[in-house]
Amino acid sequence: MNVNHVNLPVDDIEGAGGFMTTYFGLKRRTINERIAVLADDDGFVLTLMNAGEGAGAESPSHLGFYLGDRETVDDLHQRFADDGFDPMEPTVQHGRYGFYVEAPGGLTVEVGARAE
Repeated sequence: MNVNHVNLPVDDIEGAGGFMTTYFGLKRRTINERIAVLADDDGFVLTLMNAGEGAGAESPSHLGFYLGDRETVDDLHQRFADDGFDPMEPTVQHGRYGFYVEAPGGLTVEVGARAE
């Protein structure tokens, strides 16, 4: 079985969609005031739906991106900080090295790699 999409509520569709295209290379298929449909070249589809005011920040949902190694995680952490985001400091937990960052629209994103 393959997961082919993730659907998440966000407060700012345009901002969250732009974040995903800028930092993770997803491509826009559709975007309007109600929904953004983003995809990668491997068939993964991410849909971001308008959750209403404040709903995204209260959601326990998050989107996880796993990278090749700690150095790549650290590089992206620095890029987020340089661009004005406030990523949590990377930690080692449950066999993974990584951090969380809040994207526009209240979407929480996990970035990690194996802790080896």
